[in-house]
Amino acid sequence: MKKQFALAIALTYALSMSQASFAQSAAEHHDKAAEHHEAAAKHHREAAKHHRAGNKEKASHHAHAAHGHSVQAKQHEDEAAKSHANDTETPAK
Repeated sequence: MKKQFALAIALTYALSMSQASFAQSAAEHHDKAAEHHEAAAKHHREAAKHHRAGNKEKASHHAHAAHGHSVQAKQHEDEAAKSHANDTETPAK
């Protein structure tokens, strides 16, 4: 019974967190996506600089960080798209 209760609480929490994320405006998600794309670009530039210098370890670090920012940007893009798809307003013509 305790496990079922704990699972119910976990699911309720997950749902509330999902709804909180969904409530974030599309504009905020676009802003966050842009910030992550900009951060990814900076890391890619650093990775290129380190590759040219022959420091593959630092290049790999920055490439991995860039990928992480790209993943986060994609998540914000997806949330913005969901917000647009669920928007009940009639689109302007």
